[in-house]
Amino acid sequence: MIYYIIKLNAVYDILCALCILNILDIPVLNTIHISMLIDKHSDISQRFFAYWIFTYGCMRLSNDPFTVKMSYGIEALCIANEYLIYSSIKKEKAIFVILCSLILAALS
Repeated sequence: MIYYIIKLNAVYDILCALCILNILDIPVLNTIHISMLIDKHSDISQRFFAYWIFTYGCMRLSNDPFTVKMSYGIEALCIANEYLIYSSIKKEKAIFVILCSLILAALS
């Protein structure tokens, strides 16, 4: 079951990244990641955010458990850093992503 959740999450991440990059237009997915940010930043910041989301989505499509674990661990650390050090991410969304990432890292 966890295998399918991770694969679904990978596809979701890739679709969200493609929406941020304006390659796809899926209304809910266009804004869900960007809505985490307190300051929406410049277009280039949003594009680099999309590239990062795309990268870890691709990592999660891997069948290598270490790569999948690392993708969730890196996500949790980066989101925690952005929230705790830079205050650039909304509290509720940061906590949700950090907890989900740590749970999925542990289960993968």
